[in-house]
This record gives sequence, C-alpha cells and structure tokens, in this order.
Amino acid sequence: MARVPAQQRRQELIDAAFTVMARDGVAAASTRAITAQANAPLSAFHYCFRSKQELLQELTTTVVNELVREAREVLRPGANLRDGLRDGLRRLWETAARHPDQQLVLYELTCLSLRDPALAGLGKWQYECYFTEAARYLEDVAAAAGTKWRLPMPVVSRMFITCIDGVCLGWLADRNDAQVLEALDGFADQLATFAEPASTSAALPG
Repeated sequence: MARVPAQQRRQELIDAAFTVMARDGVAAASTRAITAQANAPLSAFHYCFRSKQELLQELTTTVVNELVREAREVLRPGANLRDGLRDGLRRLWETAARHPDQQLVLYELTCLSLRDPALAGLGKWQYECYFTEAARYLEDVAAAAGTKWRLPMPVVSRMFITCIDGVCLGWLADRNDAQVLEALDGFADQLATFAEPASTSAALPG
C-alpha cells in the first residue's frame, strides 16, 4: 500500500473529524472514531498530531481562515467604511450559512472545552483566534476606507465577533435569513460610527 503524505493525511483526519462531529456530536469524536472515518490506522493520528486538541485547533483555524478569505475578497479600496463592513459581514454570513454543520461544531467545541478537563484552554484559544483574525480584517477594512478606529481594537474585534456569533447561533435555531441580513446591515451602520478619517488634522494652537 502506498504511503500517504503527512500533509494529505492531516487534511483527511481534519475532514473526518468534521464529519464525525457533525453527524454524532463533538463528544463522540474520539481518535478511534476519527481514524475509522478517515479509513486510516490509529497510529496515523499520533503521527500527524501531537494531541486531539492540536487537531481541533487546526480544524478551527481551517474554518476561520476560509471565512476571512471570503470576506477579504469583497474588500474594495476607496469604498466607505459602512459599505465595506456591510459587504464583508454579508460575505461572512453567506459562507457560514453554506456550512451550518461547521458552525454547530465550533459552538459545541467551545461548550465542551469548558466542561472537559482534557480540552482545558481550547475555548480560550478558540476565541483568541477569532479576535486576532477579526482585528486584522477590521484594520484592513478601515484602511481601505481611509479611516481608523476610535475604540481600542480589542474592543472593536470583540464587538464584531460577538455579533457574528450571536447571529449565526440564532440562525441555527430559527433559519430566519431575512432578519439575519437586516441585523448585519444594522450592525455595520453602528460599527462604522466608531471610526474616523485616518488623516484628521490636529488643531492649531490659539
């Protein structure tokens, strides 16, 4: 049997973990269940990942990177900040809504990490990842619009993630697409008020 390259095997195990967790729940995603889903020997898991938590972190990173990549595709230099935020939020939402099982898995991961000592710290790491990527994106959106944030970036990025989190979780429960779009547009309006032109002139002394 041909040897599977390590990077390919890592991706197969990540995909298998998503499949198992979406189908059976996060708690059911043992290393044995994941390797069985990937049609790989149990030893392959320990060859590719130092721990189950490392796999779960890479799985989270995969989803976050895809969301951010999609949002960046609609960045338009010169567009006003409100429109830039609106376009990015809508694209983020469209991407998340295409993969509802992934979103549910991420929520379950957070909750399980707060209860399972074996996953201690995963939830904190997860949100630090969200906040960091949101901050980078929001800085780029502001720069594209020729603006800068008046609030500290940790505050702005937390507001941004809190909105997306709440919208996606509510949608998983009621699937009300129209209200999601209205909520995101309204949030874009409000968030844009926390920025100012990047080239504000300092007042001259009297």
